[in-house]
Amino acid sequence: MIDDIISRLNPEVITALRNKILSELDSEREDEIRRELRVELYSEVTEYLKNELEAEVCDELSFRPDIHEAVYRKLYEQLKPEVISKLESELRASIYSELKNNMLSDKKLIEKIEDEVKEEIAKKIEKEIKGNNY
Repeated sequence: MIDDIISRLNPEVITALRNKILSELDSEREDEIRRELRVELYSEVTEYLKNELEAEVCDELSFRPDIHEAVYRKLYEQLKPEVISKLESELRASIYSELKNNMLSDKKLIEKIEDEVKEEIAKKIEKEIKGNNY
């Protein structure tokens, strides 16, 4: 039956119908491709913007030490007082130990310099004595 109808149609009408159907299919396929591209583009743009925002936030944080300080302060406040006192006492002990070592090394250095100066003075005196024939 369909073949009978098709055979009676003018070839120009058949071509026009064929072109119309192809154009509709192309249009549907084009819309589908556009939707796919839009979704792809949206996800790429979203990812790009997210990365840019993260980079901007990191840059902002690096130029704003007060933000770092605020974060550290908040973390510090959240620590238990026992932990804080333990850390402070360890820090004090470390500082005292370092100061003591520096003082000892400074004392040894001073003693070494004094000894060298005494030797030089002794040599000069000895040289003077020999030069003056006392």
